[in-house]
Amino acid sequence: MSFFGLQIGSPMAATSKPQQQQLTEAHNLIGWAIIVVAAGHAAAALYHHFRLKDRVLERMLPRGRVQMP
Repeated sequence: MSFFGLQIGSPMAATSKPQQQQLTEAHNLIGWAIIVVAAGHAAAALYHHFRLKDRVLERMLPRGRVQMP
């Protein structure tokens, strides 16, 4: 099985204990990285809205929705 050009094992195949621990660590690291990036993105959006007051959040809303003051 290939994922973005990297050969990966089948999720149904048996894995050794060290390989299972390595996959678990990679899974946890990637999960936390996604959480940090999402939190940073939300913080940046709030910074733009409350400190810079540059209407970034309003521009993200679809047209036809109620605009923020």
